[in-house]
Amino acid sequence: MSWYTSLISTHPVVILVAVAVFSVSCIIISLTTIKLPNFSDPQMGFEARGTVIADRLTAWQNLLEATRTSGSLTTNPLGDIALSAHHQVYHSPKILLSKTKEDFANRITNSRSTTNLNEISSAVDIHHHVPNNITVVVVDDGLHNHSNQANKNAWEELLHWKKNPKNYEEDIFEEIEEHFHDDHDHLSEDGYFCGSGPGLDFSRVVISVEGDDDLMSERALKQMCRLEQYLTSGPLFANVCENVRRGQCCQPWSLPNYVAMLHNRSSCFEITEADVIETRELIENCSHFYYSLHLMPDMINKEVPHVCRRHNAIYNLMHYILDVSFMPPKVNESGPLRNTIMFLPMARSTAILEYYHALEEKKLREGNIYISAIDFGLKNALFDESLIHDTWLIAMGALFVLGCMWLYTGSLFITLMTIVAIAFSLGIAYFIYSLILELHFFPFMNVLASIVAVGIGADDAFILCKVWQCTKAENCNLTLNRLVQI
Repeated sequence: MSWYTSLISTHPVVILVAVAVFSVSCIIISLTTIKLPNFSDPQMGFEARGTVIADRLTAWQNLLEATRTSGSLTTNPLGDIALSAHHQVYHSPKILLSKTKEDFANRITNSRSTTNLNEISSAVDIHHHVPNNITVVVVDDGLHNHSNQANKNAWEELLHWKKNPKNYEEDIFEEIEEHFHDDHDHLSEDGYFCGSGPGLDFSRVVISVEGDDDLMSERALKQMCRLEQYLTSGPLFANVCENVRRGQCCQPWSLPNYVAMLHNRSSCFEITEADVIETRELIENCSHFYYSLHLMPDMINKEVPHVCRRHNAIYNLMHYILDVSFMPPKVNESGPLRNTIMFLPMARSTAILEYYHALEEKKLREGNIYISAIDFGLKNALFDESLIHDTWLIAMGALFVLGCMWLYTGSLFITLMTIVAIAFSLGIAYFIYSLILELHFFPFMNVLASIVAVGIGADDAFILCKVWQCTKAENCNLTLNRLVQI
């Protein structure tokens, strides 16, 4: 290394200019020629492996992939298209219709263009749930017996769709537009809730109980009603909720409201202990139909008693609302209910961020019943918000390190040059990462390299200053050039 120290001692300005030009060039090229990293998804780069949840998520994603329109388990792609249109009308929270009719028609036409009607199986089922006789075609799941007349009507509907695609697409679009108008009721056939039931697109909260109490009791259910009042009161909730009609929000899908609906109570505050006992017995009598997959959300299977199929109440309770430990499989009697989910009639989106912050200031406890978890679909938004809010901690840490460097070295120039050296090293590293190695995956965790670089840079500065002081003390008679070359 003698040649390197000799070069530095004899031509320091050339070395500094060359390093500065090279570093600045790398930074400018990397920032102007490629797209900057996008940290909108803070979970990118994180993946749990080898855990039970991770294995289930992998299996779930594989199932979704196999059951998509072009998946290996789909036998009726055209039926999937119609069913998706049905779900968009009746199972999705309030959205803004930004697509034109032409866009909507093109999407359906393009999806249908690769489908041969002659290859579609005749085992289809017709559900007349859509107004104006618009039929939704779904694949037969093998649980129901279909009549020949239903199959004949299914083929007639498919042929009508093939002959008059534009008219059919116009009808679907008009139904979607009509659904989101506020001048008509959005209640389901039970006359109590909106739509066909809770879904993954809606916000939800988990309600838990402390101690050995049971949520399936009159006192606990009325406490949950008061918690529901806390959640659904105020103008912020009214601005983001699904409406029965203009100015009136839909009822949350919760255990107290289902008990009230099953017993024709106008409010969950009116339920009695007898209502609670009857509901528990009804769940116990119908649970084995749910676990045997005979109790389905379409309510068509006539093998299931009508009381179990009524308004989809038992299915929604078992599938969405109740804890699995309350009525586990192959058990005839229910146990104590420790946790339950309440679905709120508002979409999981960043539009309810202001409502969430207002909710933080509200009372989320009623006696020994409290809200233990919230899922409003705000994980990424809250991450970004917390990251911006906590940037002052990063700034304070950097200032503290710089202050320590200044006090230890006694030189502001050395401190500033150390900062410049750290910045240059990060710029060169990003240039090599993105352009030389051509790695386009840049997760948020890579930003932590700046913290590591600050620590390493400060440590090197401390060591260099200490070595320089020791060398200068031992060789006080040497010139500056000779000291650099040692």
